[in-house]
Amino acid sequence: CVQEYKLAADGRSCLLLADHCEGPKCSKQDSRFNNTLFSEMLRGYNNKSQQVILGQVFQMTF
Repeated sequence: CVQEYKLAADGRSCLLLADHCEGPKCSKQDSRFNNTLFSEMLRGYNNKSQQVILGQVFQMTF
């Protein structure tokens, strides 16, 4: 499950741009005991310029 956000004008909050989650498999509320679930927040990265894109944030849930 990957959700793409952009950094809001306040520099602290994020605005959802794209949600690549399908069905209940990514929903944290549906987690049951002994299920493995973790989230990682990642910044965008431009491979050509090798620069971090500060305004692009991804949340990946496993």
